[in-house]
Amino acid sequence: MIQDWTLNKSSQMFWLNGIAGTGKSTIAESVFRALYQTKQLGAYFTCKRNETSLHNPLNVLPTISYQLGIANPSYGQALLQALEVDSSFDISLGHIVTQCSKMFTDVMDSHLLSDSVDGFKVVIIDALDE
Repeated sequence: MIQDWTLNKSSQMFWLNGIAGTGKSTIAESVFRALYQTKQLGAYFTCKRNETSLHNPLNVLPTISYQLGIANPSYGQALLQALEVDSSFDISLGHIVTQCSKMFTDVMDSHLLSDSVDGFKVVIIDALDE
């Protein structure tokens, strides 16, 4: 089912949920490996309750944005240009809504990102409830 979604992308999001201990993280890691091997992975972030940098919500979007910039040079260049326009914005301190707006919405909607976006990739966020 997940593999079909990565190929067809009938919707923009695939949400895998279930009760604790049912193997969601194992599935996420398997999908991560498969997408990495086929160069379809854009970004991967796993939240961990016991690791400071991995349970702070303010780290999720900058990490994903950074990884997307590596996986998709057009996005990375557009993001850099957008952040240069507003040099006062600190992506590590911004409110999550502001982060999302600056790092994704503004870049996607701007003229800075060409029509050819090098095929946007899949983003995996695991254990978001941690």
